[in-house]
Amino acid sequence: MSAEHDGYYNLAQRIDNDFGEIDGDTCSDLRNKNSEYTQMWREAIGLQERYPVIPQITEGVGDGAVSLSAEERGALFRYLMLKHDMENIERKAIYFRGHKDNYYFLKKIGALENTASKPQEVVGLDIVETLPWIDYREAFTKVEECAIAKRDMEIAQKMFAKQGASREKVAQQLRDLGVSDDIIDAARKQHEDKRQ
Repeated sequence: MSAEHDGYYNLAQRIDNDFGEIDGDTCSDLRNKNSEYTQMWREAIGLQERYPVIPQITEGVGDGAVSLSAEERGALFRYLMLKHDMENIERKAIYFRGHKDNYYFLKKIGALENTASKPQEVVGLDIVETLPWIDYREAFTKVEECAIAKRDMEIAQKMFAKQGASREKVAQQLRDLGVSDDIIDAARKQHEDKRQ
């Protein structure tokens, strides 16, 4: 498999590397497409601007002791409640984005070939698409097959790269290990391409 395929199939690493961007995109999408979230976001920004004590407490801006008037305490409480509600909406959006990404990943690797077409459903967020009923045993079997194929490809590439081994002898050894002819042919071709 190519480095491009390795990156695609290593979903956990891809998500880990891109999480900051995914999180930022989610918040941006929510501000653009979810009126409830947008209203809360604007109110929270407004509270921070009207009450400079809020960023002092929540972001550590400034130094020294902070004392609150009753009005500032009420504004801080409202701000914290808004942030809590916004985070709940963000978590829900990220949760459903995970489902959406999972659906496309499983479809890309062919694990969903026998499932019904994907329905569209709005779940309080305009950006959410839900999954069809999926036979996860079939999906996990397909994911496992991909992992085995990747492992077999790596073994075949290493064996073909050994100096002095005949290609037919290597191919037979790989067949004896249970590696498919498709993988053997792909590894052999990749080895030959590298040599040229």
